[in-house]
Amino acid sequence: MKQITRAVALEDVRDLLERVPHAHVAWHDGDRVSAIAVSFRFADEKYWIGVPPDTAPLGGAQAMLLIDEGWYYFDLRGLRVRGRVAPADVPPPGSSAALRWLALLPEKLIAWDYGTMRQKDGT
Repeated sequence: MKQITRAVALEDVRDLLERVPHAHVAWHDGDRVSAIAVSFRFADEKYWIGVPPDTAPLGGAQAMLLIDEGWYYFDLRGLRVRGRVAPADVPPPGSSAALRWLALLPEKLIAWDYGTMRQKDGT
């Protein structure tokens, strides 16, 4: 049986890292999950998350970053990065000093593009 996939390589959605249409992060906050919209920068091959200064501490937390775009089904594209969050010693270049910047150390990346849906065997 052939399967249909929407999965693509990171390079196929790399433009989302540069222009960042929407970025959100979710993390475990005690016994619940919290999620907020964030500022995002991809600089020096690192994933940087900018959060308001009063956001709960995320240092060392397992987190999930979602960067996506699209309104209609075949316009949906995105990237999900799962990893650990670490405080940033130095903020990324061109970042806002009004935010607290954190580095996301990726453990797993998933990219998708519904506009390129195809059979898994490449046909």
